[in-house]
Amino acid sequence: MKRRSVTLARAMATACVLQLLGCSDQRSYDLSQGGEPSYIDAADPLVRANATSALSQAVLRGTRSWRLQPGDTLEVNYFVSGRATMRDYRLGVGDQIDVVMLELPQFSRSHTVRPDGRITLVGRGEISVDGLQPTALARIIADRYRDEVANPQVTVHVMRVTEEAERFTTMLSGQGGQRQQTVTVGPDGTIGLPLLRSVTVSGLTVDEVSDRIASAYQRRIPNLQPTVRLSGTAGQLVFVFGEVNRPGPQPGAPARTILQHVAAGGGPNEFAAMDQVRLLYWDQAGQPRIRVANLENVLERLAIDEDMVVPPGAVLYVPPTQLARAGRIMDQVFRRLFLYSGTTAGIYYSSSLPPVLGGTR
Repeated sequence: MKRRSVTLARAMATACVLQLLGCSDQRSYDLSQGGEPSYIDAADPLVRANATSALSQAVLRGTRSWRLQPGDTLEVNYFVSGRATMRDYRLGVGDQIDVVMLELPQFSRSHTVRPDGRITLVGRGEISVDGLQPTALARIIADRYRDEVANPQVTVHVMRVTEEAERFTTMLSGQGGQRQQTVTVGPDGTIGLPLLRSVTVSGLTVDEVSDRIASAYQRRIPNLQPTVRLSGTAGQLVFVFGEVNRPGPQPGAPARTILQHVAAGGGPNEFAAMDQVRLLYWDQAGQPRIRVANLENVLERLAIDEDMVVPPGAVLYVPPTQLARAGRIMDQVFRRLFLYSGTTAGIYYSSSLPPVLGGTR
């Protein structure tokens, strides 16, 4: 009786495998809520060509089109044409200077640059000095006192710079390690950089931020050329699970495709159905959508339009092959069956061989 049960179980297993293998749907499609599947291979050739071009351009642009938002992380690299010295330095808030006037010593004074970037000259009122080189400031002060002396000789000595400026200049000169730093966009959409007040970056692209920072630094250190790279996006995760080697949340990079997310998850394991990868995402209108992507076509036939750029917050699932699924079902079912009948059994399967049922009485 038990032998007959084993024979029946084998027959059922074979039928189950054949049925599951016959149900595979390997066409890529996009599905909206309540709609019908829109198969990629059935689309107009021009539409497919445009989709391929748009995807390729998005990947090539990478993060360049991403609009920054609070929580995003930037890597700022500083390059100096020549060697950075204090002679290139421009005055900033907190610096202490001595204004020496040879012909008019009664007007010579020591000054500390105020938080508004200004100092007060004796008898001549306020003057803005933030971002000026000492020589340029000396000329401006001389012009203010020409009513006293025809050609006043003015010298401006930088007596002490802020500790931040000193550290920054040391870093640029190559004595302080790497010329880069990582900053995070704050809740107010700004970042803080050495020698600069808060810089608003929210809503800007990486290139626009790089230009804005370079322009701001030109007022302080003319030979400084900063560049900016987007190193991470906060709160913009893509959740990858299923038949990948390292499932889990991943940073939602602005231009990473389905295939790239699978690769970032350690790649598919031996049971992965790469022709049936599923992506749950939300479109620009906030409507949920499903994309089923045949990544084998992407890799083997360059069917780039069957892939897509993954929006932040999406869920990506790599299902098992029908063969692996059948083996797992049988493993669960027949373990219970033989446990009930007093027979021990084990089911062995791989990605290339049909399930094998073995057991002893």
